[in-house]
Amino acid sequence: MDGIYLKAIRLVHQYRAASVPLVQRHLGIGPEHAESLLACMATETTMVRRMPP
Repeated sequence: MDGIYLKAIRLVHQYRAASVPLVQRHLGIGPEHAESLLACMATETTMVRRMPP
């Protein structure tokens, strides 16, 4: 795990929410990178799950 991934995990824990805009805004990254981090969390942890479109 890299540092930005760990920061994203802490952010999700802190806000008890996981969204691309939240991660993007607080970490200063692009939407694609934020989506990628959340996708990793969805497969590697139980704190984030994908919502149906």
